[in-house]
Amino acid sequence: MLNLCRRVSLAEKDVRNGNWQTIMGEDLCNKKLSLIGFGAIAKNVARRALGFSMNIKAYDPFVKEVPAEFQGKVELVSLEEALAFGDIVSLHLPLNDETRNMLSDKELEMMKEGSYLINTSRGGIVNEVALAKCLESGHLKGAALDVVENEPLAADHPLRKFDNCIITPHIGMYSKEAIGAVSLICAKNVVAHSKNQELLHRVV
Repeated sequence: MLNLCRRVSLAEKDVRNGNWQTIMGEDLCNKKLSLIGFGAIAKNVARRALGFSMNIKAYDPFVKEVPAEFQGKVELVSLEEALAFGDIVSLHLPLNDETRNMLSDKELEMMKEGSYLINTSRGGIVNEVALAKCLESGHLKGAALDVVENEPLAADHPLRKFDNCIITPHIGMYSKEAIGAVSLICAKNVVAHSKNQELLHRVV
C-alpha cells in the first residue's frame, strides 16, 4: 500500500535511470480500504491499516459477524459494496472454482476510479488481461501483485509495460522470521499429531 501510494518503486527506478525528479504521491492515512476475504491474514492487514487511521470494509461470505476486536472498526459488506468503496482493494482469498477470475472486467470496473488493487493471495483470482485494460484506460491508478496466474511472468506479459504495476516474484512470506516460524509450527504439529492433539493452522 505504501509503495503504491508513495510511488516508491517508480521513483527508485527513475533514479537508477539517471533521473532526479520529484514524484507526487498520496498519503496512506485516512484512505478507504476494502479487504476481499477476512481470514487470519486479512485481519492482520486490518490491524496494521488501523494504525494509518484507514476506514475499512470487508467482504467474506463465510464471516457472518465481525469479531469483537474489530467491532466498530471493520464493516462487513457485499462484494459489490467492497469493490466500490475502497481507495485500495486488497485480496485475501484461496484459489478455487469460486474465486478463479473472480475479478474480471465487470468487477474491476466496479472499483472506484483512481483506486489501487493489491493481490498477495493467489494468481488466477484476477483476470490479468482485464487488469491491464483498466490500467491502460486509467480507471485504476495502480496495482501490486505478488502472484500471477502463470509463474514466472512471461516476457511478453501485458502487465510488464506499466510503471504503476508493481510485480514481485511470490515472496510475500519469504523472510527469515516467517520461515523460522513455519518450521517451528511444523515441528509442533508433528508432536501434536503423535499425541492425537489438534493441529495448528490447519487448512481444511
